[in-house]
Amino acid sequence: MEATETVEPLKQRIEEAQQRRDAAFRTHVAPLEEEIKVLKEAAGSKAAQKELSSAAVPLRTTLLAAAGGLALAIVLWGGYSHHWPWTGIDGETATLWDWLHLLLLPLVFAFLPTWVSRETRMDPRTKQTAFTVLLLFCVLVLSGYAIPWAWTGFTGNTLWDWLSLIVLPLTLLLMPGFADLRARWGARHSAAAGTLLAVFVAIVLGGYLGHWVWTGFTGNTLWDWFNLLLLPLLLPTVVIPALKPTAMGRIVVVSHDEEGRAGDSVPAERRRGSRLARRR
Repeated sequence: MEATETVEPLKQRIEEAQQRRDAAFRTHVAPLEEEIKVLKEAAGSKAAQKELSSAAVPLRTTLLAAAGGLALAIVLWGGYSHHWPWTGIDGETATLWDWLHLLLLPLVFAFLPTWVSRETRMDPRTKQTAFTVLLLFCVLVLSGYAIPWAWTGFTGNTLWDWLSLIVLPLTLLLMPGFADLRARWGARHSAAAGTLLAVFVAIVLGGYLGHWVWTGFTGNTLWDWFNLLLLPLLLPTVVIPALKPTAMGRIVVVSHDEEGRAGDSVPAERRRGSRLARRR
């Protein structure tokens, strides 16, 4: 009898404790779980929106590219076929030579620095395709002169004209790896450069003294050579790299850790030298 009287208050106390626990759960935990559920739904909707927006970007780019290609096709069709005067495009004013002057520099600026970078590797199939296109272009150039094909616009263009066309794109091609080339310069590089220079000097002398018409050098003065070589080729590949150590010696590069906090300050030229040493 006494045991029963002792157990009853304990059961009552347990029930009261369970009631308080349930009340506390409804008051504190349940709202938190509801908030977590809402946040998860919001995160899911944002992720879905991000996926939709990322999928919309290629579609928008494709539509813009298609619209631009269609507009260009209409302009070319009207210019070449119907001789629309406002386009300024016909078989005489827009030959393949003119298109090379228009497109070669932007294409080289966009693609070649990435292809020749030491940090990237070109896919073998892409490299093979590029060499095939280059070979076909050389055949086209020879055919344009030999047949001749008027639509190519190559007839009448001399070596001087070709130098004017390719020197600046060639400069952009050489600039990304020129610093590394200077660091790795050896005897074989000197031999190759000396051979090319000797051949070029022989052609220049032949153009001026032998009056080789195909060179187009006759009549070009020293000022013309400055415009051809000094600004587009010598300044970015010789003059600027020679002056860069002096200029970079006064610049300090501040390193940052993973959290974006500023760390040690290192002179820019010393940091570049250590990076080249690690590559070697």
